Amino acid sequence: MEAAIIMLVLTMLDDGQMSGAFVATEGPSNCEQRAKVVRRILSGASIEIRRIACLEGKVSFEKFSHKTPENAPRYHYLVRHDGKSVEILAASNMAACLEALQARGAGAGQAHCVSSSQKPTGR
Repeated sequence: MEAAIIMLVLTMLDDGQMSGAFVATEGPSNCEQRAKVVRRILSGASIEIRRIACLEGKVSFEKFSHKTPENAPRYHYLVRHDGKSVEILAASNMAACLEALQARGAGAGQAHCVSSSQKPTGR
């Protein structure tokens, strides 16, 4: 799979966990424009933003939806980024993610365990 520009959006949930959203964009400038809008919306809704970044990545996800039901399944990911690229690895649950995070560390960047309503598309 070729690398694409992914808008990575990390926010805090009410339960203290970090939430991740992953949006494929049409290039760096499109991503930056969309990221400004997302930042403004989240800030206006008093949602704690941990990171919004446009990074190269090789994974694709189902489209993000604001209308996901609260009881929708959550997926867990180890997200590692270095300012230029992002690696998103699936985990079976949050405990497995935290274990992988400890074992792998962030390397040269940052790493986070996140939950998301989005699942990979396999493309």
